[in-house]
Amino acid sequence: MVVIQSSELVTPALPLERRTLYLSNIDHQVFFHVEWIMVYDSIDNPRDWIEKLRECLAKILVPYYFLAGSFKLNDENGRLEIDCNGAGVVFTRASMDATIAQLHNLRDPDPLFRKELITLPRNVESIQDLPLLTLQARKFQCGGIALGICASHVAMDGFSAYNFLHDYTKIVRGCQEFFPNPCPDRSRLLPRSPPHTSYDHKEMQRLTEIPPKVLFDPRSFSPELDHTNLAFKVLEFTAGMIQSLKNTVLGSQWIKRPSTFEVLAAHIWQARTKSMDHLAPGDPSKLFLVTSTRGKLDLPENFCGNAVVGASCVDATAGEIRRQSLAFCVDRVRRALASTGTEDYIRSQIDWCELHRGMIDIPGGTIITPWWKIPFQDLDFGFGRPSYVTPVVNDRAEFVVIVSNCKNDGGLGVFLAMEKERMPSLEANLLSCF
Repeated sequence: MVVIQSSELVTPALPLERRTLYLSNIDHQVFFHVEWIMVYDSIDNPRDWIEKLRECLAKILVPYYFLAGSFKLNDENGRLEIDCNGAGVVFTRASMDATIAQLHNLRDPDPLFRKELITLPRNVESIQDLPLLTLQARKFQCGGIALGICASHVAMDGFSAYNFLHDYTKIVRGCQEFFPNPCPDRSRLLPRSPPHTSYDHKEMQRLTEIPPKVLFDPRSFSPELDHTNLAFKVLEFTAGMIQSLKNTVLGSQWIKRPSTFEVLAAHIWQARTKSMDHLAPGDPSKLFLVTSTRGKLDLPENFCGNAVVGASCVDATAGEIRRQSLAFCVDRVRRALASTGTEDYIRSQIDWCELHRGMIDIPGGTIITPWWKIPFQDLDFGFGRPSYVTPVVNDRAEFVVIVSNCKNDGGLGVFLAMEKERMPSLEANLLSCF
């Protein structure tokens, strides 16, 4: 039996000056929420810990005041903004008459987890009513806690979300002499004046003709996802399997010292392309790799926003990726990552978006996020580290997330989706080489 004990808006513990936060062209590309759960096994006094989580949320929202704000659409320029009005963050206390073990395997994606462990915005008619952040703390019979998070990607990327949660853990643990100081200012991500592009940006699609009220329609966010035709899996790749992929690539003449991300991304891309039998040999097999710009744009270390771009390969054909070696695919991955290695390229993409109000042309492609590089698995609120951290089922079939297996043994999990009739082929293409 599931019981929602309370759901409330938690506002910052201190009154704050109201202001408007400018959102960058990178922020505008990610108008969706990201949902994930962190599972903490049996702990002492879980009910007391949940009360402390709620109490300390109000405290952390003082420096992170913008997360307690609301979206608004600027009618003059059609841009999305955050009204830092202290509206609050949704915090839900819940319990379940079951143990974590009785939920079967939390490592297997299940639509039930999204419905039961995440507090989802419902009946949202206005952009102002779409919360930037919700937290749910659910207690189980075994004493374990699942912390479900639903966060607007517009407000922060993965590294920023980690920094917020890391600062939150310190407040909960009662760390002394600790004063979080996040920087949500996006001024270093402003387009140039006048905006100008140095690249053709084939990875982008133009959205100039779509009215902002349609582009940022909050009703596009639905708690009831249409994923009936999708199968979801988390496939485990051991350290030995990853090394085997590297050894395969090292047998080639032109790839030296391939990284874990390079070989896994190339392997996933090739396997997905082989399984997407609706793609003709001459059709493009688009790849996007989420990569950070933090060290390239001189952003402050405490920056809280979106500092990621999609390194892309959009000129390879499906036939080419199916036919060529893994080393060939690694080479294309490496080139894609190198393409975002300069400030000029990133500035050019920001300016392109200013001119064309566009975003990455993802549909039909594969976008891979190296989530394991963000140490969510180390977040300790005072009752130990999570036993597992995972995204939940979504409706974005193109998204692949590489996650930590929380075992500290060099292995990783690959969270992915595929049409149900193609999933057996995808699993075979990913695992049959081992």
